Amino acid sequence: MIHPRSSVFCSVLICVLIAVQSTKSQVNRAVYNGSEILFFNTRKTYDASQTACQLISGDLVIIRNKALQDIITPYLDSNLPYWIGPWATGYWIGGRRQATVTDWKWRDGTPLPQPGSVDIYQNWIGVEPNGALGTTWCAAMTPFNYINPFNNIKGGWSDDDCTRTKYYICQRDLCAVRPCQNNGTCVAMETIYRCDCPPGYIG
Repeated sequence: MIHPRSSVFCSVLICVLIAVQSTKSQVNRAVYNGSEILFFNTRKTYDASQTACQLISGDLVIIRNKALQDIITPYLDSNLPYWIGPWATGYWIGGRRQATVTDWKWRDGTPLPQPGSVDIYQNWIGVEPNGALGTTWCAAMTPFNYINPFNNIKGGWSDDDCTRTKYYICQRDLCAVRPCQNNGTCVAMETIYRCDCPPGYIG
């Protein structure tokens, strides 16, 4: 923002899409409904992935509808090494089921439904989730189009041991990194943010 009576310029003169922090492991970025969706190709456990997302002011992605699912799916790397095991390879997302309960929850505590739900969006593959009670299981997305015996499942959800290492997908608000200068107020819109300037500033 520019103060009209001074020559002091902020580092951001025009409100454009947030500049994502450059990291070697971040390989893709999408924008949806006021949020950045960030894809990382470093293999981490579920908890380590969640921590990594939180360190950049986000968290593991929550997928509540087909629109977001359809944005995410094309970014999943189908060239991941299949030899590791098709069910062990993929991307962590923000769902978990604790060892002593049967209900799945998103990271914010809202329900993550079982297959067959018509009231809440879900994209489980076949018989997934099928992890036994007594173990905490976490949700992941497969990058593969085919896993025996299932076809056309890229982006499908499965449960897996939370201690396995996978790629991961973070989600954060477009205003999470506070891009507006001089105490401007950031307003996240669908695909961009806007800075509302305080009195005496423009830009």
